This record gives sequence, structure tokens and C-alpha cells, in this order.
Amino acid sequence: MKKNGILYIAIILLILLTNNSFSFAMVSDIQNHWAKDDILYLMEKGYIQGYNDGTFKPNQNVTRGEFLKMVNNVYGFTEITPVPFIDVRKDDWYYTEVGKALAAGYVSGYTDGTIRPNRLITREEAAKIIATLQGMAKGWENIKLDFTDNNQIGDWAKDYVKAMKYQGYMKGYQDGSFRPKRQITRGETAKILADISRRNNWNSNTSTDGTQYLVQVGSYNNLEFAKKELQRLNQAGFNDAFIIEDDKYYVIAGRFSTEEEARIFKTIVASQGFDTFITTRSFVEGNLDKPVKPIYVVESINKTTKYKEFINLVDVLPNPKDIREVVASDMINLERAKKLYDNLSQEEKRKIPNTKVNKFKEVESKIESLKTPIVSNSKVSIAQAQAWAIRKGAHKRFIDVAPFYWEYGRITGINPEILYAQGAKETNFGRYTGQVKPEMNNWAGIRILEANGDSNYDYEIFSTPEDGVRAHFNHMGIYCGVDPIGEPHPRWYKTNTASWAGKIKYVEDLGGRWAPNPDYGISIIRDYVRHIYNTPVPVELDLKKALEFSQRIDDLEDDEFMIMDIMLEYNSLTENQKSLIPYNIKEKIDKIKFEPFKY
Repeated sequence: MKKNGILYIAIILLILLTNNSFSFAMVSDIQNHWAKDDILYLMEKGYIQGYNDGTFKPNQNVTRGEFLKMVNNVYGFTEITPVPFIDVRKDDWYYTEVGKALAAGYVSGYTDGTIRPNRLITREEAAKIIATLQGMAKGWENIKLDFTDNNQIGDWAKDYVKAMKYQGYMKGYQDGSFRPKRQITRGETAKILADISRRNNWNSNTSTDGTQYLVQVGSYNNLEFAKKELQRLNQAGFNDAFIIEDDKYYVIAGRFSTEEEARIFKTIVASQGFDTFITTRSFVEGNLDKPVKPIYVVESINKTTKYKEFINLVDVLPNPKDIREVVASDMINLERAKKLYDNLSQEEKRKIPNTKVNKFKEVESKIESLKTPIVSNSKVSIAQAQAWAIRKGAHKRFIDVAPFYWEYGRITGINPEILYAQGAKETNFGRYTGQVKPEMNNWAGIRILEANGDSNYDYEIFSTPEDGVRAHFNHMGIYCGVDPIGEPHPRWYKTNTASWAGKIKYVEDLGGRWAPNPDYGISIIRDYVRHIYNTPVPVELDLKKALEFSQRIDDLEDDEFMIMDIMLEYNSLTENQKSLIPYNIKEKIDKIKFEPFKY
């Protein structure tokens, strides 16, 4: 009987703790694989996982459900929409991943009401998803593909494949083919998503003499391809674009003397469907002593007059009556339209129909009315925020730090749940799965004064958790114009010199400034704060019990008696207490159908 009991315990332990995660150093089958560095990069970030036998299986094909999960992880999608597909049940492991993909808007399913999550995904299907998410699916009509198997690429997929090829994400095989109908492998997927992650998360370092901040949209071995990309930029109204000739041909949309200016321009270029990132490159035009050749500038093609460009932007803005929430693409188009309009002469303004100007002003007013003030009163209690965090699987350190957020919110007037939600986004609810480590007490991803990259050495260390919270409020104070509490951290002094310092009044406007992604601030409200507001106010005892139980699961070891105690404790919890337990733990426990062990 005792053997059976131990075996039963082992099965329970497997169900409880198995989540396919382990140290990336244990992967045994990628040492000689061409995508090794990309696989390790994503595993270190926590975006992908290997198997329990210590392998990654890089040459294994990927199902549609698996692909959605990896994409959701890399892009950080968390919002879930109810899944209507007839082939997805709530107890399927991929239910939440399909729900996230639907909420993010990059899948829609088939006309027969299915999404076929267990079917292997093809290379052209993968190209469509990534090109759509990167906002680079349009504008390729006049660009030709040169793969040897072009005729095998579906007409619906050709623009997506063009985007992936010419942006460098899917270049094809050595024999010149693309193989669109071939199922994509785990290694190929890792390569694409690692490139996406590196570009989207790139953060430039401090400017030095002779260095400018360049907004780059692509690099090509072939000058003709670079010219075509330059032509696309010109047609989109970016008439100052140029090409740098070095080891490759680098297409640059614009250059700036400050990082902040470059970030703002980057979001504008990205809104027009270009894959963009910021880089620094030391050069002097015409100076052959520098490590790069002089800039090769191509004449602007098909220049669009500024007032017509304004009209075109207004046309793509939504009807003011249809606007229900703030969307990044609308904000970017609106910002660009405003900049254009403010710089028009009176003569140019007279050429614009009043209906266009009125629509522009109405959209501006509607979006502004939907934004969330950074300086505002809290709408929730500390316990309510802690209950939300516990339910999301937060680490105890993140639960414990909540009172500090509400205390500094009281002192500064900055809304505490906004910063607490941002801390959840930056630290993965205090689990610190990125470069910043728990002992650094850095809740906001604040960098050191002279950051040189994206290693943990580039991030500030604070002496205590409270000191890290104070620094978080001080840093946010730069944006919204609130004076610091105590002595600020070194990075504060640099960021405080930005031209926009003190002018960012709304959370939604943090995108492109606090972080390069234009959706950054919007996602804090959409994916975090709204869920805090929808969390019921808990009973103090229920909150305490749920936190203690969740922490015990975190600390669970391979001990049969400890497992028995935990299972018995779970059965003794009330339904309210169980409702506060993190969904991932509760789902695993609910599957066990536990009965007390008999010895």
C-alpha cells in the first residue's frame, strides 16, 4: 500500500509541477544547430521552453496552437477574448493562447468556424501572422519576389512573404526557394521570433561625439532592393530618407541628435507599416577616414504635398463616434497629422476641406477624453490590488511591496495602481524573468546613467524594495511634472533634460518615450489596470490564506508529506479563498481529483 501511495504522490507531483520549463543550459540537442543562439536567447527571456527530457527538438514542426503561444509570449499579449471556435474547448491547453491571439487581433479563424490549433502551421501562414503583427503587410504591390518557387506561394500570402523577405525575417533557403507549403520548424520559428524580439526591444545608448541616432528600416546586400525601400519611404511622405553604404546598404528614415527625438519619429514611421529600430552610427559625410563610406542619398520620389498628406492621414482616422478606446495606430496617425497641420502655411490650410479639419479636431478631442491621467486619485484599495496580483500568479515580493506604492501615491499624487500595474508589466509580477534580477529591487526597469546595452549591468540597483518604489515614482515624476522625493537616482538627471519632461500627463502617451513600443502605455491600462478595477474587494483573511497557499506551491519540494499537507490544505480552503489562487496553480490542482492518502 505504501508503494502505491508513493506512486500516487509522484503522479500528483508531476501534474502539479510539470510545465515544460527548465534551465536553458540543460538543452542537449541544439549544440550544433544553426539556430542555437536564437533558441537560447528566447529561452533565457522565458519566451519559449524545451521538453522535460532535456531537449528542444529544433527540427520538429510546430502546430498552429504552439505557434500562437510562442508569438503571444514574445509580444507580451495577456488580454484574453472568449473563444468561439468549435474546435477549441475551455479545457484545451491552447484555449488561452487562442483567446490572446483573438484579443490581439492577428487571427480570425476559418469560415467553417474552426481555427485548427492542432494542425501544423506552414511557412506562408507564419509569414502572414508576423508581418501583420509588425505592421508591415502593406505597400509591397510593386515589389517582385525572386524565389524559385514563387508560383507555389498563395496569392493571399505574397505580400506577407515579401515583407518578411525584404525586412530580413525569412530570407528563404540556399537553393533560392521559399517552400511556402512546408511546415515551419521550432528552430525556424525561434530564429524569426528572436530577430523580432531583438529589434522591438532595442534601446540605444548614450550619444558620443560624431554619433547620431538613426531610425533604420532595413539593410540590404543589393542596392536595388535598398532603393525600392527608400522609394516606399518617400511615397509615405518621409522625404528626408537616405541610404548609407557600408558593408551593406542601410536604409535610414531619419537622423536625430537626441534619442528621444528618434524614438518619437520611430513610432511615426512604424505607424506607416515600416519595421523600424534605432541605431547609432559614427560617420562624417564625405569623410573617407571614417569606417563608413559617404552617405548615398537618392532623390525623393513622388513627393506628396504636406496638406494632401494631412488629408490622407485624416482619412485613415476612425469616425469619432466609433472610438471606444485608445489605440496606438490612431494616436500615432493623429500625432503626425497634428504636426503636419501646425506646420502648414495659411494658404495650404485654406486648401483643406472644413470637413477634414473638423474630423481631425473631433478625433483629437475624443481620444484625449479617453486617456488616463497619471496624476489622479486611486480607485482601488491595496488589498484589491494584491488580490489581483495573487490571482495573476505574482511572487510574494510583489504582493509585499504594494503598500509602498499606495504610500508614495499619497505623497506624490501619482496614481498608485498605474505604477503598480507598470511594475507588474516590467517585472512579470515580481518574478523578474528578464535581465533585471530580484535582488536589484528595480520595479520599473530603470537603467543606469551610462547604459551600454541590455544586460543586468545596465540596470540600476536599489538598496531596498521601498527604495526601488520611490525611484519608480521619481522617474514617473519626470514625465508628468512631479518633483522627486529624496535624492533621485543618477538616470533621473539625464532623463529630466528631455524636451518632453513634465509634459506627459497621460499613461497612454508613455509609448515611444518610457519604452520604444507605441502601445506601451496603452497596454498598461488595457492589460493590467482594467483588470485591477474588475477585481472584487477581498476579505483580509481570504487574501492572507490565498497568498500563503500560493507561496507554498512556489516553495514546493519533492517531499511526499509536504505534498499531502498542501493537498489537504487546498481542500480546506473556502471557495472565496480558492478563487484568489493563481489560475495556473488552481487549474493543475483541480485536475487531480484528490482523495486523502491511506497508509
